[in-house]
Amino acid sequence: MNKKVLVTVVILVLLYPAAAWVMGRVIESRSSAALTEMTDKAPYLTVTDNKYHRGWYTSEQDLTISLFAGQMAGLAPLMGSSGQALAKGIPVTLHSVIHHGPICGWSCFALAHVESHLVLSNEAKAAVTLIYGSAEPLTISSRMGFFGGGTTLFTSPALNATALPGGGKLSSDGFRIRVKYTRHHDAYTVEGALPHLLVDGSDGKRLEIKSVGFKSSSTRALGELYATDFDFGIDTISYAGVQGSQPLLISDFKYLAKSTVEGGFISFAIQLDTGAVAAAGVKLKDAHFDLSLRHLDMAALAALTDKIRAIYQEQAKEQTSDPLKNSQLMSATLRERGLPLLLKQPVLSLDRIGLDTTSGQVLLTGTLRMPGVTAEDLASDAATSALLQKLVGDFELSLDDSALNELPGAGSILPQLETMAQQGYFTHDNGRWHATIHSAGGQNTFNGKPFDPNALNPAPAPQVPPPVTKPHR
Repeated sequence: MNKKVLVTVVILVLLYPAAAWVMGRVIESRSSAALTEMTDKAPYLTVTDNKYHRGWYTSEQDLTISLFAGQMAGLAPLMGSSGQALAKGIPVTLHSVIHHGPICGWSCFALAHVESHLVLSNEAKAAVTLIYGSAEPLTISSRMGFFGGGTTLFTSPALNATALPGGGKLSSDGFRIRVKYTRHHDAYTVEGALPHLLVDGSDGKRLEIKSVGFKSSSTRALGELYATDFDFGIDTISYAGVQGSQPLLISDFKYLAKSTVEGGFISFAIQLDTGAVAAAGVKLKDAHFDLSLRHLDMAALAALTDKIRAIYQEQAKEQTSDPLKNSQLMSATLRERGLPLLLKQPVLSLDRIGLDTTSGQVLLTGTLRMPGVTAEDLASDAATSALLQKLVGDFELSLDDSALNELPGAGSILPQLETMAQQGYFTHDNGRWHATIHSAGGQNTFNGKPFDPNALNPAPAPQVPPPVTKPHR
């Protein structure tokens, strides 16, 4: 071996302990800073105990956190004796083994590799052992990057027809969730999967869920507001009740959420959609619940979220919570910080609310907005009624005859539609009922005609008293 190479190797071997020791100090400092940042951004979480034991190549940490301590302290008196156990929140304890870098494993080159384990009470451990046996119900593995950020992997073991307390069996392929984040969580991605879950009840009921998957990517926009793209889906959900009952089947369930930022405004859109649905004799090709909230002033929304977080932080600090006081404080916050969002004219859009049967469609679309809102409207004592007067809604509603005939309760819906058509509120052409609905100033019109609910329920005919008959003498 070349002497220079040999000397270099010897120097690196001699220097490695010093490098590992220095990184141990950096890891401890970063862990402490991460805890502070976490409790600041998540005020429902409180660190109740933190013991860090730094070694040369490996360190250990025992961390106990309490979830929702402030909120539960306020609810405890309302829950009687059972609430006292939760008055200090839900405790979670983790024991972590931290392997220092730069070489933190056979395939790890990073600041550190961390293996975390749940520390369970004897009662919880006994309950978990009944299902998982000697396997850990949750494993957490993290990698800390040299310059901040990292990756955390959560996994659970598979189960094969495991007996449940009280009867029944549980089978699962286990789940896997990976979180990748940059320094200070300015951007992060989350992806996870649960391939299969099956629960067989002792009474013959069965729940089966196939192919659960989700992925999300987020980038900080302002403060704690993120531009996010979230995609969650389930291939099949099926439920069979007691023998003889109609099973439930939902295919291609999707939940999509997206927030976008443009010109100082942020918009949110959600889509809650399904493919085929079969339940209680009803068969649908698909169903849709798609909404969007557009043109929200980003600075005002960030100020609102900061204020709400500060309220929860104060609750956590005091370890007490008064539900009535909190409700009043939250109402005041929404009035002070939330109502100003209306000044920039946001729009709530019903992009697609409806369903498709095998032969027809029921569909509602439209928008809700508040044009002309002023600061004086928000400051008045009668702000709620003043704002309602400025609420403007425009909607389109259509119902196919063929769809109504396939849905339960059509027998009661059709007479109402016929009555409304006679009043001019609906049209009926080519097998479809249709109405254009406009709402403004507390008044509603259907197809341009002022809507009078009393016209749909005509007053009953006056009762004519029976004739008076004179008694025979």
